[in-house]
Amino acid sequence: MEISEALKEWRKRAGLTQVTAAAALHIPLPTLRAIEQGRSFKYAEMLLLAVEALESRHGR
Repeated sequence: MEISEALKEWRKRAGLTQVTAAAALHIPLPTLRAIEQGRSFKYAEMLLLAVEALESRHGR
């Protein structure tokens, strides 16, 4: 699964908007939008680790 698909799937499963997901991940909203649109992202692995940490913290 691509980072764009994984991020969007996580965000929807968590019931987050792009605004709230960007805030939860401490990234700018334009960055989140670019990632979800499939544009390249320099720190993809770090972002996936952040998503996993948030999921485990919130039990999702």
